[in-house]
Amino acid sequence: MLVLTTRTSIWSGILILYIALLYSRANASTEVGAPTSQVTVSVHNDAHVPLDALVSAESTAARIFREAGLNVKWMNCVGVGNHDSASPCRKAAYPTYLHIRIVTRARDLPGATFGIAYLSADGSGCYSSVFLEPITHLHTNSGQGVAPVLGHVMAHEIAHLLLGTNSHAAEGIMRAQWQRDDLLSASKGELLFTPRESQVMRERLFEAGRPTVGD
Repeated sequence: MLVLTTRTSIWSGILILYIALLYSRANASTEVGAPTSQVTVSVHNDAHVPLDALVSAESTAARIFREAGLNVKWMNCVGVGNHDSASPCRKAAYPTYLHIRIVTRARDLPGATFGIAYLSADGSGCYSSVFLEPITHLHTNSGQGVAPVLGHVMAHEIAHLLLGTNSHAAEGIMRAQWQRDDLLSASKGELLFTPRESQVMRERLFEAGRPTVGD
């Protein structure tokens, strides 16, 4: 879960992330030409983010995962109702078919919450949400673009689904607290996953794709 707070003595836009992991450099996460693992993510744009901004955010998140050796296939799901059970946008299978829903604001959560991943007791989960209003507020206060911030938040929440519970860390894209320097790193494309995080996500997807006995 991502939460934004303010600390005027340091900077007016400090991000608090209550589910977080670790920091990395891009070129340490995978070898050039190494095989990648694919995850499909259905995107439900309930907040009506403009299409160009949404595509830009998805591109940002895809780049972050690509540096970790993962390929993300996006499915932008528009007008998919509860009755559309046959739609590919309804498919959910941990950890290969995940969902992220962009809504205006959180319900029953602090107003500065940026996103949340829904995990079961065993640490698995297919669903996450991102909240646009605090992201827009951060954009206004920090000068960072809405799409890049949204893309990083999307990557963060999707990674919670892939990494599971107890994934807090001291620094990086999945750290517990983003400060100004972290957002500057994000603007330069340097706020990424650690090699260990990258390995865990790849291994989880690899194991999910392995045939079982009798297949």
